[in-house]
Amino acid sequence: MIQRLLTALPLLLAAAALAQPPAVTEVEQLPCLPREGNAALEAQVERLQGGDSVRLYFRRVHPAGAFYYVEMKAQAPGSYWASLPKPEDRRQQPVSDPWWQSLQQRDWLADIGVEPDDREDLEEWFEELENEAAEYFVAVHDSFGRRSARSRTMVVEVRTECEERLPETPQTVAEEVAKRVGFARNLTVGETSDMQFGEPVFHWLCDGIVTRIDHRNVLRADEYCRACVVALVPPWIPASAGAVAAGVIAAEVIEDDDQPPATPSRP
Repeated sequence: MIQRLLTALPLLLAAAALAQPPAVTEVEQLPCLPREGNAALEAQVERLQGGDSVRLYFRRVHPAGAFYYVEMKAQAPGSYWASLPKPEDRRQQPVSDPWWQSLQQRDWLADIGVEPDDREDLEEWFEELENEAAEYFVAVHDSFGRRSARSRTMVVEVRTECEERLPETPQTVAEEVAKRVGFARNLTVGETSDMQFGEPVFHWLCDGIVTRIDHRNVLRADEYCRACVVALVPPWIPASAGAVAAGVIAAEVIEDDDQPPATPSRP
């Protein structure tokens, strides 16, 4: 009997491990996003199941605008990365009374030293920003689009002077740069609201955005950004790597919940 239990123990432990849901254990706090430039972000995720995907959700901090997302790429067991689109040059909107009610629920208020009920401190932080900030989180979805894990929401400033860090090992620089340039120049941006369909990505540049996934999980060519055929070279690429060009388009949408429902039709 004991022998049988000992034989079955590894199987039981493996089954218990599989029963645990995925978890986003760490998301990089970016020091800044380069204005009109790409930035790469890394995250650590545990216990993914077959068919799971890891998504980086993002939007500008604005009273209008739902989250978008990009699929993150695996670079090592449990380690994922993705590049964000290029943020437009935008001034931060002042805090209105209706918007304040929503901002009080933000996870990231403590990160910038603001109490949930301290509107004055938040307004001062907004006034000091060079550009409209951005917020992001990482989530895990199964093959049916159902969300099984997510991180807290984080905030990052958009600055003119902001450089993306290169890998520290010289031998990996060229390969890593090539991967991230390819990712940034061929972005597939996912939508979380039907109001985003047929509209430009709100307060982000078109450069590098090629395809979109609508809220029904249907892949399509981007109606606006496919015209921007020349992508800006990210700030972490040597100057000799290529020329630059830019296109600026904006749109108005209604702000959605910070935690959109996890359903196959709305990721």
